[in-house]
Amino acid sequence: MINIIDHQWTKVLEPVNQIIKLDKINFSSFHAFTVAFYIYPYNFSMGNIILIGDADSLRMEQTYSNGRLYQSEVTVYFDDQQLTRAHVLLPETWTFLTLAFNGTITLWRNGEIMSFNNTSLTSLDAHQLQIGSATGQLFAEVAALQLYDRALNEAEIKLAMSQPPIFTSKRALFEMLGPFKGFSGQILQKGVTRTYGDCSRMCLRCLCCDAFRFGKNDHVCILISNHVVIDNEEMNFDTYRLIAQYPPLLNRKVICFDQE
Repeated sequence: MINIIDHQWTKVLEPVNQIIKLDKINFSSFHAFTVAFYIYPYNFSMGNIILIGDADSLRMEQTYSNGRLYQSEVTVYFDDQQLTRAHVLLPETWTFLTLAFNGTITLWRNGEIMSFNNTSLTSLDAHQLQIGSATGQLFAEVAALQLYDRALNEAEIKLAMSQPPIFTSKRALFEMLGPFKGFSGQILQKGVTRTYGDCSRMCLRCLCCDAFRFGKNDHVCILISNHVVIDNEEMNFDTYRLIAQYPPLLNRKVICFDQE
């Protein structure tokens, strides 16, 4: 069973520090679980990423590997005991991190195993989940946080990367709307692209684009601004909206317009 705790992304005007109450979840009864989320760390980010637990806590920490490298390493601790670690982060790039437990702690990056280790941890007593910390220096964005009551396998983790349906460019997150949903709004530009990824890059280059439609058969890319989600019974196109870009308006120098 999936519990999407928070689909909003955090702001980076100050270090991340957000507490989510787990009132409906009793971790002490779980002998397996998975925590998954997107993270976009800035160059100067470090410190606690996720902390689960009360007196004895499980935490993921962004750490230096040495004084000369960017803080690409994530270390997983239970209390003060190191469980596993791996180089999984890139600066100013969206990464989907997953931590799974079923007697073994496994750290995944974008659906691929990066490190794992057996552990004596059998269950976790937790009433809250914390992103960042009050005294830390986690300058990062966190989005699409998901919590499961079992250890996901590779196929399930790759599916979780699109729950809700999301794909990334280096600095942006797009959300795919479900069936029978579409957009109304100002059409900025139309053209034919090879893939929906190419269409998304066209959107990112346009100053006012915040959504696009991509034809499944004809590959027509329609860029839209000031979009509003509406019901739509057409099934021959997919619709995507921009939900996060960091820094905002990055490299948006093209003023797009309707070519018709």
